[in-house]
Amino acid sequence: MEFDPKTYLAYSTGDASCFGYTTARRRWPSILTGVVEDLQRSIADLKDGEKKIDGLRLVAEVQNLRDDVVRDCVVKPLSAKDDIATSYNEELAQRSPLTWLNSPWMFTECFMFNSVHWCEYDVFSRQKLDSFRSSRDLVLGLAARYQALVESSQKADPQSLRASFMELSEICLWGNVADLSLRPDMSNDEMQELQSACRTNEKLLCNDLASVWALLQEKPEGKQKRVDIVLDNSGFELFGDLLLTGWLLSSCVVEKVVLHVKSIPWFVSDVMPVDFEALLGVLQHPRVFFEHGAAGTSPLSEKDIQSLRFLHKQWHAFVEEGRLEVQAYPFWTQPGTFWRMPSVASDLFEDLKQSRLVIFKGDLNYRKLVGDVAWDPTTPFQTALGPLGQDSGVNILALRTCKADVIVGLDAGLDKKLRGDAAESRTWAWTGDYAVASFSAGTSS
Repeated sequence: MEFDPKTYLAYSTGDASCFGYTTARRRWPSILTGVVEDLQRSIADLKDGEKKIDGLRLVAEVQNLRDDVVRDCVVKPLSAKDDIATSYNEELAQRSPLTWLNSPWMFTECFMFNSVHWCEYDVFSRQKLDSFRSSRDLVLGLAARYQALVESSQKADPQSLRASFMELSEICLWGNVADLSLRPDMSNDEMQELQSACRTNEKLLCNDLASVWALLQEKPEGKQKRVDIVLDNSGFELFGDLLLTGWLLSSCVVEKVVLHVKSIPWFVSDVMPVDFEALLGVLQHPRVFFEHGAAGTSPLSEKDIQSLRFLHKQWHAFVEEGRLEVQAYPFWTQPGTFWRMPSVASDLFEDLKQSRLVIFKGDLNYRKLVGDVAWDPTTPFQTALGPLGQDSGVNILALRTCKADVIVGLDAGLDKKLRGDAAESRTWAWTGDYAVASFSAGTSS
């Protein structure tokens, strides 16, 4: 906690004007109910008696956790004994007493998701797969578009390359609009509508992509042209992230991309190593997933299959060549903000300094970058990054659709205009309708 921002108050689940208030009272119980139901289905299929007993124990723990949240009980220490659980319990002891409905929003929410992972089993895997299957039409259209961009990139002029980068970056950005932790009961139609909506410049409140493209055109002396992406959601969003990744590599804009994923199931739909492998498997065998996985779907065309397999062949080759790498640092699921990184994860921090650009995807990563505190919305993004900002040695791009109160880098008067009649609450920032592409140059060249 000593390294987190202290100038402004952290958002709280006890503040009725904050989205954390609604989150704790409505979303958390819904998420935990879904975990219980999924665990019960999975346990019914188990043959191993010991695993079944372990699963039933976890079901009881999650049911008790849900009841504790609803009744606003005191937050109890995690029962696990691993290093991450120990770090949460130590911080809980420093912050205590906390109750679920009157506590720092980000800390308590992260604490909750550390309470529901079961060995190597992902309690959210069914929801992840279902959400990607529902995105079939978008996936097919983008696969064909990606293949065309890649095939033309070898002969493209600088302006065409720039236009392709902008297009794929915005796909990467707006893919974050559908988030299963925000809308766990989202229907297929709602998913499609959300993914297709809001892609207009007026909804992009801060757009620094031109500065990022200029950075990527520079040739850093003595350094590999590498980009790191700290991923957020699996499914369609991961697919969009890989479109940008694959294009950066195939067009030789960069030499290597490192994807950072979570080591445990996290915030319902966050990417784990197995989710990356599963997506490649879908692209290799698309009929098995898209035709056999859902009733009433039309067969894939040969062109559709060819486009998807083109992606698989290329992305798998990048992995085999060592140009595309997946890493799962425990730091990403530890308590607190990313302001702590230089002090508590110095190896990760030093490694990120070797990258030309680090892209942070999604709402929670943005909140952790800037501290999830009530900044003045006109505060420069680089200032709000604290030790990850100016002269940090790390160039950061945050691609975020807004699903929480914290926001920085806005023009004067814009927040007031967007609030409209809801002067006490920043409700415009709760739904993913607006986005930011915020850049901080942490290096001198």
